Amino acid sequence: MKQSRRVVMSLLALLLTLCLALPALAQEAAGTAQGFGGEVSVTLTIEDGKIVAASATGDAETEGIGSSAIEKMPALMVAGGAVDGDGVAGAT
Repeated sequence: MKQSRRVVMSLLALLLTLCLALPALAQEAAGTAQGFGGEVSVTLTIEDGKIVAASATGDAETEGIGSSAIEKMPALMVAGGAVDGDGVAGAT
């Protein structure tokens, strides 16, 4: 479980860095990080400093743990307009 949290938090840190580095224009940013079961890739569309679209893939992640985060995180990021891992990872 700790490994899954580390993966999710590392991915979120990468995404936050991408978000802060982009200008206010609508842009797409993509990042890939090593997950517990393999590579996890995330693509974000950012407009006026907010996430307006997101997608994530990581087919080799642990079913019910990493796969749950990959399934839920994009919608949570779009709904919140930002990267927030606590909603899925339970991390603090």
